[in-house]
Amino acid sequence: MTNDFSVLLPCRNEDETIESCIREIFDVLAPFGITPDIVVASSSDDRSDDIASLLGARVVAVHRKGYGRAIKEGLKHINARYVVMGDADGSYDFSVIPALLAALESECDVVIANRFKGGVQRGAMPLSHRFGNWLFTFLGSILMMKNVGDIHSGLRAFRREAVESLNIRSDDMRYDTEMVARAITAGMHIGEIPSTLRNDGRHKHGSYLRTWTDGWLCLRVLASVALARLFHLPA
Repeated sequence: MTNDFSVLLPCRNEDETIESCIREIFDVLAPFGITPDIVVASSSDDRSDDIASLLGARVVAVHRKGYGRAIKEGLKHINARYVVMGDADGSYDFSVIPALLAALESECDVVIANRFKGGVQRGAMPLSHRFGNWLFTFLGSILMMKNVGDIHSGLRAFRREAVESLNIRSDDMRYDTEMVARAITAGMHIGEIPSTLRNDGRHKHGSYLRTWTDGWLCLRVLASVALARLFHLPA
């Protein structure tokens, strides 16, 4: 398995879960003899940064909040060919990292860890989030004329230079959606592998996701990119 990759963890006040995420990544890759380059792009004001640094991750300060901003800032500090990206809330199963990288080495430009193919643990995704994910993924597949089963999954891998060429504009939760939409428009090969979604380990705060507000904003991004493609306009 290639070792030409970095793991990017966008992080905002995840001191309850960041340690378990980093340790899991190390444990998954240890049998391959790989000590991963883990980049934590953080806008935290809790102990997340200190914990990540002590465990050997590189911490990149993100001075303005925003999920997309964290990813963009983190990518500035990565030179590896491939990037594995996942949330730091403990809900994603990082044991699929080898499968994500294998898909990239095969033929894919972007590989999504599909939570619905692998299974969602009981209580891991509220009914509103589950329905919202299904609805906006379904609508997105229609708009983009391509079937992608879990367009909003926060666990994915991609060829760094390919994604950087997409000029993704979103600085918030729309980043993941826009990545997929622009990759489809650019004719990139998008793959999916099954992955489970676990109950996250957070108790001090809940999810930052606002199901309907963020869903509507993501749908607008999809519609904008789709219309631009249809009429050959810059998006």
